[in-house]
Amino acid sequence: MLLTFRYGLAVMALATFMAFEPPIILGQQRPKPAAGQLQVGDAAPDFALTRLDGQEKVHLKKLQGKPVVLIFGSCT
Repeated sequence: MLLTFRYGLAVMALATFMAFEPPIILGQQRPKPAAGQLQVGDAAPDFALTRLDGQEKVHLKKLQGKPVVLIFGSCT
């Protein structure tokens, strides 16, 4: 039972590592991002969105210091 637990723990650790770290094939380097692309930890660029009532625009810069959640996706 202890051996099964250790194998399970090892598999979970490997799966977690693989989920966050893409595999690197020997002899290859990770591709460098193209100019203008954001990296993890970069500040979000300022942009403006019109409110649902159409009365005004909301700028990301004005929300600095407040919690902001941005969800990009398709709702079909």
